[in-house]
Amino acid sequence: MNPILTSKSLAVDVHGTPVAFEDFSVYPGDFLLIKGRNGYGKSSFLKMLVGEDLSVKPVSGDLIFPFVSESKTMSAYNEKEAALLRNRIAYVPQEEDFLPAASIFSAMYGYLKLTVENRPDYSYVEKKSKKAECKQEVKNMLARFQSNGLFASSRPASFFKNPHLRSIHSCSGGQKKMVQIASALIQAKVLGAPLILMDEPLNNLDKENKKILNNEIRALLKGENPPAIMMVTHCHIFFGVNKELVLQDSENGRKAVYTEIKEDGLFSPCLIEGNEKEGYYQI
Repeated sequence: MNPILTSKSLAVDVHGTPVAFEDFSVYPGDFLLIKGRNGYGKSSFLKMLVGEDLSVKPVSGDLIFPFVSESKTMSAYNEKEAALLRNRIAYVPQEEDFLPAASIFSAMYGYLKLTVENRPDYSYVEKKSKKAECKQEVKNMLARFQSNGLFASSRPASFFKNPHLRSIHSCSGGQKKMVQIASALIQAKVLGAPLILMDEPLNNLDKENKKILNNEIRALLKGENPPAIMMVTHCHIFFGVNKELVLQDSENGRKAVYTEIKEDGLFSPCLIEGNEKEGYYQI
């Protein structure tokens, strides 16, 4: 099995502070948590991978994405290679970025449609087909979410419960976060994104939404051609986590310590309360 990402002797300048990474590789189906104190560069590392923070950059070592190039490091990519990397990684940032008039449906589908249009490796016919697949999967996922009451509203009018009509900006912080996460999961399932990056996705999520998220991630990682997930978080509540990067102090700045987790360590005391069966939360 080929890796999705390989890091060797990597050191990253995070706003003037060097962070030395222990060597690690990420493979399909891996679930890697990135932990550390606030301000230690966890989010900055993810932003570097998707080109959102150009001030954060490797100062030494190799960071290779074989699905872009077998030999080139990320810092040596040309414009087309950099665009392919950006648009093949599914990214869930901490911040929201929705159009003012977007409905729940259009917020999800619009993100995926733009991703398809920006894929330099798709032909016109492939883009048309992938857009149709994304639209159908958005409908399927919204139907599942609706059945679990995710977009329930106290407003009596029925159209406020319809994700095709309800404004994304009328949703709670937790509902908006689930929309972002759902879009990333669909990008992996339909568009074959090999890597999903999530930056503190548990922010604003209540107990029920955390259960839904855990189940959706579990199903994706156990399915065919699974992606890998790298998630910044302060709490381990997920089944399937098998790797960790912990950013901490060192003599020369900071270091990212890499650990592979044994299977008997996947269940954490801070898991959500609920009935667990065969690795899934029962909703």
